Amino acid sequence: PPRSTLFPYTTLFRSMRRGAKVTVMSFEGAAAPSDLVLLQRLETEGIETRRITVCGGRWRRLRTIHSAFKALSRCDIAHFNSDAYSGPFLPFAKLCGIPVRIMHARTPGWRPPGPGLYLRLYYDFRWWLTRRYSTHAFGVTQQALDAMLGPARRHRVPSLVVPSAICFARFRQQLDTRTRRDRVEGKTDLIVGFVGRMSPMKNPVFLVKVLSVLRARGIEARLLFMGSGSAEAEVRDLVAKENLTNQVELLPAGGNVAEVMAQRMDIVVLPSDYEGTPRVIIESQASGVPVLCSMAVSTDVCVVPELFHRLPLAEGPAVWADEVLRVAQISVSRERVKDCFDRSPLEIENQAEHLMALYRSYLAQEERYG
Repeated sequence: PPRSTLFPYTTLFRSMRRGAKVTVMSFEGAAAPSDLVLLQRLETEGIETRRITVCGGRWRRLRTIHSAFKALSRCDIAHFNSDAYSGPFLPFAKLCGIPVRIMHARTPGWRPPGPGLYLRLYYDFRWWLTRRYSTHAFGVTQQALDAMLGPARRHRVPSLVVPSAICFARFRQQLDTRTRRDRVEGKTDLIVGFVGRMSPMKNPVFLVKVLSVLRARGIEARLLFMGSGSAEAEVRDLVAKENLTNQVELLPAGGNVAEVMAQRMDIVVLPSDYEGTPRVIIESQASGVPVLCSMAVSTDVCVVPELFHRLPLAEGPAVWADEVLRVAQISVSRERVKDCFDRSPLEIENQAEHLMALYRSYLAQEERYG
């Protein structure tokens, strides 16, 4: 489900030369939040916004977006944020005469699941369209940006890192909950949390091994998984083999992730073999919950240094168990967390200012050269 992020949907800018009127069109899913911070900021500056709900099958979504393009008499900037999925829209945007076409990549080296040759060729073609027809490249991390531009970087376009941000104000209640929880005395058990898809690349089985080490040392530790996926069966098998059924709880995906982290988890652990941009790590820090992750997670998602920790997987479950015990004891004040987010580009208010400045510069260039 969509979360409060800075660039969750396609954004179109139309500039009326006289009167400097700008219209923003946001293509949203049926369940999209209506209070997007970026759109609110634009509206406060007197910029008109229009929102179009995009739902149904692939061809219906394509027709909806293409019709919206055609309805615009003049469009200056098209901003897409769907990785390879935006490939078919970019040549159409060029055909409609949109001079600035921004592609915003979210994942490094993203490839579709499945071994089928047709599927690989299909998405490789979409990536080719993306690289061929974009005029500007954004990436939520440098790795995502490099993946979009390709290893040879043959498609040389202006590019920069524009991270995906969260609205810290949405997590203040969870942060207060966490602060009160840290003050509770007499707590004996340790709750180790995992949030995300239970896929092999997320390495959830490794966490079960860490829990086995903790229990072997006589530590009252429990493991809380929040999510589901293809690796769930393997996790359940190992849990049963290690006689940890009563110490492991699996919650289905969905619900208020931040609330579960703040109320129930002492630490969030992500021992991933591969990662894109795990927003849950940013949300965990906003909720005041310390994080321990593998080196596959980029330091770009570090907001509160005291709460963000990394460790190589090669260290093994025993060393990870030691680090889990240490990091789980870390507590940071509400004021410190707020101060870190106030100064971070991962705070949506700060990122909105940055993006609006970029849009203005592109519009100014269009005026200068057009």
